[in-house]
Amino acid sequence: MQLVVVLILIISVAVTWPDPPMWIIGGATAASALVVPFLFFPYSRTIWTAIDLAMRPLDYDEGVAPGFVLGGDQAQLESERKAQDEGE
Repeated sequence: MQLVVVLILIISVAVTWPDPPMWIIGGATAASALVVPFLFFPYSRTIWTAIDLAMRPLDYDEGVAPGFVLGGDQAQLESERKAQDEGE
């Protein structure tokens, strides 16, 4: 998000270099600082959730229904759960 603000600032000053209109440039950067986070929120949330799931994968016991379950995997998971419950 900050990259967008800095890019707008640098590019607009470079394009209008001899006499940059700082009020217009400041207004554009302030507007982008307010608007850009709302535009990219869904994408950033998805990326951070994917990173979180990659670092801490869900366990079968967390109570989250999987999107699909294969029959063999379901049987194996249930047998592992039963063995774990008997071991405790």
